[in-house]
Amino acid sequence: MAKHRVPRTHNGGTMTKAMVMSTIRSCLRRNLFRYNWVPRKQCLARASRPAKRARAKTEYQCAVCHSWFIRREVEVDHVVPCGSMRDWHEIGPWIERYLCEDAGGWQLLCKPCHKLKTNEDRAS
Repeated sequence: MAKHRVPRTHNGGTMTKAMVMSTIRSCLRRNLFRYNWVPRKQCLARASRPAKRARAKTEYQCAVCHSWFIRREVEVDHVVPCGSMRDWHEIGPWIERYLCEDAGGWQLLCKPCHKLKTNEDRAS
């Protein structure tokens, strides 16, 4: 069976449309949070307490399993998923969902709970 190849019609014939959308999404994710999005920081603050274990200053509570974790073990998650960005007309709505202004639009999840939620969101 022959492998179906998607035509590379973007960036001088070097990228598919999916590759371009993936690059744009990646750049936005990497650069938008570099500027300390305040509602995201508020989510972290709401879920924090002074650490009860040694070598940690602050602990954070997962919104799903309610266990406490250090910062590198948790991730800030959108309550309403951002969804996909597969076409040019989806860029604006995706950015609006991604940069949620409502502090209640964010939740803090431990990495295992975040992975489960992400997989559920993708399946539906």
